[in-house]
Amino acid sequence: KEGITEGLSCLTLVDLAGTEHRIDSAEHNAERQREGAKINASLAALKECIRATAANAKFVPFRRNRLTQLLRGCFVGVELHPTVIIATVSPSSKDTEHSLNTLRHA
Repeated sequence: KEGITEGLSCLTLVDLAGTEHRIDSAEHNAERQREGAKINASLAALKECIRATAANAKFVPFRRNRLTQLLRGCFVGVELHPTVIIATVSPSSKDTEHSLNTLRHA
C-alpha cells in the first residue's frame, strides 16, 4: 500500500516486582534473598543505563547486567526502540513506603 512502510517491532515485558527491601526480606529464605539481590542489581543497572541514555552519554553500560543486555536496543543502536516503563503502586497506606520507592525508581 502506498505511504505505508514496514518495520520491525519489539515488545519486551520485564517483571521486576517483588520484595527487595532488606527489612522485608529478613524473613525470607536464602533463595528468596538471593532473588531479591539479583532484582536489586538489575534495577541498579537499568537505572544507570536509563540515566546515561537520557544524558546522551557516549557510553551506556548495558553490558554490566543480563537484563540491560537484553534491553540493549533501548539504549544503543542506529534506531533506538521507544521505551515505556509501567510501574504499579498500592493505594493502601500500609504500602506507602513501597509505593514511593517504586515511583522514585520508575
